[in-house]
Amino acid sequence: MKFHIWEFPDVNKILVDLSPKFRNKLSRKALVKLTNYSNISNFYKETSAILGLKFKNCGSFYRFVKGGEGYVRLSILLKLLEILKISKIELERNIRSYKIENGGLKIHHVKLPIKIDTIAAMITSHLMFDGWVESSGRSSYFQKEYKALKTFIQKIEYMVGKVEVKNSRKVFYPPTFLVKLLRKFYEIDSFSSDKVKIPGKIKNGTWKDKLAVVVAAIIDEGHIDSYGITVELKNENLLNDLRSILVSLGYHCSNVTPHKGRKTKIITIYGLSKFHEDIKRLNSFYPLCNLAHKQPLFINHLRRIKRNWWRRERGVTKINIIKLLSKSPMKTLDLSFKLNIDRKRTLRHLNWFKKMGIVSKVNKYWLLSNNFTSKQAIEIVKKKIQN
Repeated sequence: MKFHIWEFPDVNKILVDLSPKFRNKLSRKALVKLTNYSNISNFYKETSAILGLKFKNCGSFYRFVKGGEGYVRLSILLKLLEILKISKIELERNIRSYKIENGGLKIHHVKLPIKIDTIAAMITSHLMFDGWVESSGRSSYFQKEYKALKTFIQKIEYMVGKVEVKNSRKVFYPPTFLVKLLRKFYEIDSFSSDKVKIPGKIKNGTWKDKLAVVVAAIIDEGHIDSYGITVELKNENLLNDLRSILVSLGYHCSNVTPHKGRKTKIITIYGLSKFHEDIKRLNSFYPLCNLAHKQPLFINHLRRIKRNWWRRERGVTKINIIKLLSKSPMKTLDLSFKLNIDRKRTLRHLNWFKKMGIVSKVNKYWLLSNNFTSKQAIEIVKKKIQN
């Protein structure tokens, strides 16, 4: 499915910048047809009235007709094309950039017409899981992990072209027209966190669209561990929709259950190996459909599952933890990577050390206590093992 620029929502608010060659062509023909400033002004005034636009002055349009550079209102141009008998397709091919009036994002190196495909389904899913969308179409996507935010912006650029991004490492405001377009195409009544549901066009769509929704859910609300992937949400209906998609893709997953001690629901997805193969297959079509910042964690757990396990000598893991912490403070996840063991298992060891007073935790970082040197801590571990 493709949408031309004249099919966008709020087409009256779109301003376009044309290539010099096509702009000069329009200028020459418009001057022949409209002949003078008075006719140009009357055309602009009458067209504005038909389109329901407030008429102020036609200075910018007059400069455009005279061959001047700058942005011009698309809806006015479309009426001009009808008079000059020039194809709208030709206009679309010669748009260098466009924007929405009153401070909208500028789109450069444009991709027109806009194609609705699997990336569009994934962008919509991100907005459902970790976005905020007003009824007016104004929206934002919040993601504290910069790599995930950057990947989201790349998905937007895949659809529309290069966007001007404001300096923000945690939030991005997608183009309003694109959000409205996706909302209309997927027939979404509300993006409200407690009401939103996965659209029928995605639930009944291709395997690529379905898997893209699952990947978006894991990036925004998922937790990866060796036993599986859990997704946690307050919206039970949204989780049930996600579960039905997973079942249709052939995954074994748990029922939607309450999360202990929280006002949320969770599901667990089993079968990391199958998920890995499916993502690789999806990546061959759409490289942007990946787990972003969670990809290394996923690969680490997958490698751990596939390798041959053996029983380590008692105390080896604890001693390795002390050696690592003696070099520098570390987070639990970083330690689990270095040790190549499960995060929960790493945490059990650290809590054991904490009870012994050997380590302490400051702002998510674990560090050795000042009361012990690394050698003294290792000796304590060895004595405990012998006992």
